[in-house]
Amino acid sequence: MLRNRGTAAHPTAITETLAMKGLFFACQDRKPEGYELIKRGVRNDMGSHIVWHVYGIMHRADKNFEEALKCYSQANRIEKVRRLRGCSIAFANPPYPSQDSLNILSDLAILTIHLRHYSAYVDARLSILRAAPRLRRNWVGLAVAQHLAGQLFEADRTLRNYEEMIREVPEKEYEHSEVLLYHALVLDEAGEYEKCLEFLGEHAGEIVDRQAYSVQRGAFALEE
Repeated sequence: MLRNRGTAAHPTAITETLAMKGLFFACQDRKPEGYELIKRGVRNDMGSHIVWHVYGIMHRADKNFEEALKCYSQANRIEKVRRLRGCSIAFANPPYPSQDSLNILSDLAILTIHLRHYSAYVDARLSILRAAPRLRRNWVGLAVAQHLAGQLFEADRTLRNYEEMIREVPEKEYEHSEVLLYHALVLDEAGEYEKCLEFLGEHAGEIVDRQAYSVQRGAFALEE
């Protein structure tokens, strides 16, 4: 069945089909057979990011999180090299991640935060932001990752860049308001008490939750 006209001339396609078949078997309570098929896929083509990604999904489903992380990381490395090889020498910067890369990076980011590998989480969130810089959640996601990693000044810079990028924010938008309150918290934890109070004063009109604003401003004033 695997050696049809579409895959016979493409060993990589056969390998990736084996891995996907293994994943389907695992979902049908045929896990030993599924693992064997995926391992065959890895042995046949260790340079396939799809096979390593599928192998990681299997390990994550079995709660083998460290092994899953190794597989996702390997898939990410292979995909990155593949993109670089396909990039013209004329480009000064490497190409942004593809949709295929984003799927791997998304799984990698979720697993790194689950395992509290914060530095790796920052790297994954940065790659996701580079791929889709127009999505606001990606800017906030990177800032949160930097915050968790103890990179408070980097988180402050990321949030400032996000705020400078935003244009025509609707009045009383709650999401934007919460980001501003979060930014103030980051400044406070960085020990920038005076800067924090100035920031809240500048953005007072944009913060919807007035109770949270008053409580936060009062608490920061006491710390100054």
